[in-house]
Amino acid sequence: MPKYLKDLEFLYRLEQPSLYIQTIILRAHSQEHRCYIALLYLTGARPSELQRLRVGDCKVIGEELAITIPTTKRGFTRTVKFTLESPFLRTHVLPYISYVEASSQGEIGHENRLFLKDISTYKKMLYKVSDKTLTPYSFRHHRMTALAHLGANEQELKYWKGSKSTSSVEPYIHRSGIMIEKYKDKIK
Repeated sequence: MPKYLKDLEFLYRLEQPSLYIQTIILRAHSQEHRCYIALLYLTGARPSELQRLRVGDCKVIGEELAITIPTTKRGFTRTVKFTLESPFLRTHVLPYISYVEASSQGEIGHENRLFLKDISTYKKMLYKVSDKTLTPYSFRHHRMTALAHLGANEQELKYWKGSKSTSSVEPYIHRSGIMIEKYKDKIK
């Protein structure tokens, strides 16, 4: 995690990270890329986990979208839920999921995957639209720190992160306290 502290501090210095992320999303040239960035921001998933997402992994249940994320490093899955009120979901994620579902009907080999391009393509796109300030892991670390700030315990952070190790979430808990103190007047 230490090599990502610069990314974390950049996001926490912002008064409203979600507005900055919305700006980054709007710079992306395709609906697919906008959905990819929105899902990185919302879920904190690894890029390789987004590569494995299928339309069937994203289900609207009542007023929520449940996303089942296949954890690539540990071989288990986790489900994270978001309210449909999220503008990122309504504007960028749900329309793209519907598009993929409709356009892949009957295609062989497509398997309703949301993201078909190589991971490096998405990394380069994100780096470009963020003016070389963000990587996919910037979102992961931001999401874990934000959850720790909101009071998520170690078990909840391990589940959200897709980790079996307590030691992998301890830096977020510790670091969130430092960030909160340092930027307490700017976090809204």
